[in-house]
Amino acid sequence: MTARAETVAPLSTETRQHLATHRDELQEIIGVILTEQDELRADALLGLPVPLDTLRLIRDAADLLHIASRRIDPNDQETTR
Repeated sequence: MTARAETVAPLSTETRQHLATHRDELQEIIGVILTEQDELRADALLGLPVPLDTLRLIRDAADLLHIASRRIDPNDQETTR
């Protein structure tokens, strides 16, 4: 356990709801990013100049947002330890 985890007090219902709202907003952003990635991939297949590195960066951004959303998720077991 980290020092931070040992000192975290139980979350109030209001705080849990607030964090869940942020988690949900991040999940929506992830959905938009992945949709755009799919559209760019389709454009690349049609011959438009979309570098592979660009698609990887978009995927990495979505992965990072997913990690962030899990870290603030009040229902995630890793958050509450």
